[in-house]
Amino acid sequence: MRHLREVRWGSLLFLTFALMGWAQPAGSPPQITFIDFVSTIAADSKPVSGLIGFSDPDGDVSEVAFDVVRGKGLVYDLHR
Repeated sequence: MRHLREVRWGSLLFLTFALMGWAQPAGSPPQITFIDFVSTIAADSKPVSGLIGFSDPDGDVSEVAFDVVRGKGLVYDLHR
């Protein structure tokens, strides 16, 4: 019976420390400072470049990915 009680205390301590670690506030989030991008992108499979500036006070950003989630003024030219 003593062995089961030790396992329970160990599990309880692990759970307590894990929750304390997860409950800590997450530092400062990165902020986008500017976006410099073309206003029109042709659908011709050519890459288009732009700049996105950001600040990261914690320095913990290792990778950034951006996806188009909404487009405005989409035009199709079927006679090309």
